[in-house]
Amino acid sequence: MTRMGMGTLLSIAALVAAGCLGHSRRAASGDDEEGELGDADDRTRDETVDPVEDEPVVDEPTPEEPADDPPPDEGTVPDGRGPYPAGPYGVWNGDTMRNYSFLTGDGAITLDDVRRDASHDVLLLYLGSASCAYCSTESPELNQLYAAHERDGLEIFGVLSDDDTGPPTGASADRYFADQYDAQYPYGANEWVDGTLMTDLYPDGNVALPMNFVIDLETMEILERMDGYPEQGGITPLIEAWL
Repeated sequence: MTRMGMGTLLSIAALVAAGCLGHSRRAASGDDEEGELGDADDRTRDETVDPVEDEPVVDEPTPEEPADDPPPDEGTVPDGRGPYPAGPYGVWNGDTMRNYSFLTGDGAITLDDVRRDASHDVLLLYLGSASCAYCSTESPELNQLYAAHERDGLEIFGVLSDDDTGPPTGASADRYFADQYDAQYPYGANEWVDGTLMTDLYPDGNVALPMNFVIDLETMEILERMDGYPEQGGITPLIEAWL
């Protein structure tokens, strides 16, 4: 082989080698591109977002109309009056009755406590005594009067002014009104001390019972004062005249 022939062969071999290397690089490059494209296609397929659908509409509950106030429970006292009326106070017709306090078996009760029941309009304030003969006639009559007219706006509050054994207590009022007469109306005891109703009624201590007051519960005005028990017809017709 001549030198030129060898050179030519070497050139051809170099070209062939270069061509093979170039092919390999292109092939490798093609594989990579294909792989990247393939991966991109896969990602495109995997990341395809489904069409956005509107969220289902959930009907909101319609706000309820505010309910009317429920009727008061049985036994609930409707408090529909303002503060106790101011003085001056007195114990005669046309005067305003002071907010006296009385003793009961459960503690103290005032005339203001009694007047706060707005279902009652007229108060019969009855003062009796365990040693009073006429009181024993009037006390049973009050149950009948209360049963007949409590729904008409009548309230009765019985007051024990004194007991056989001396100044009354809450317990003695229970014995007098509850045990002896089965009183269906509220009651209490008034101790004989300065500042009580009995002291204002009888400053000289000369007591005359029973004593009855008809009182307007809104204004606490004394509509009628009755000293002693009215014998003809009893207390009932006199109270009914104010209802």
